[in-house]
Amino acid sequence: MSGITLTATQTSTLQSLSSASSLFTSTQNELNTGKKVNSASDDAVAFFRSKSLYDRSSQILTRKANVDQSIQSVQAALDATSAVDGLLKQLKGVLEGARGATVSSRVSATVQFKNIAKQLAQLVK
Repeated sequence: MSGITLTATQTSTLQSLSSASSLFTSTQNELNTGKKVNSASDDAVAFFRSKSLYDRSSQILTRKANVDQSIQSVQAALDATSAVDGLLKQLKGVLEGARGATVSSRVSATVQFKNIAKQLAQLVK
């Protein structure tokens, strides 16, 4: 047996302090985790509803990441297509400029044409 004897008031006060400590711990846990319900023992219905919504939001975030990656791929393809279009226009300009030109101008146009063609081949790769 214990050698400490408590009055009813003291026992009530200790129980109140224990309850307050438990509430403090629970509130601190909610503040730390940001969750109102942290386990099924807190509130089973709310816990499983929350878990279901959390899982669903994770799936949505994964799909969003996939969509964002697809958008970046399409944007890169559009940029490459635009660059190819620009190089093709340069090739056309070189060819049109070489038509009816002197021999030395045609040699220069051939060098330009080959350089632009190399750029185009690198871009397509």
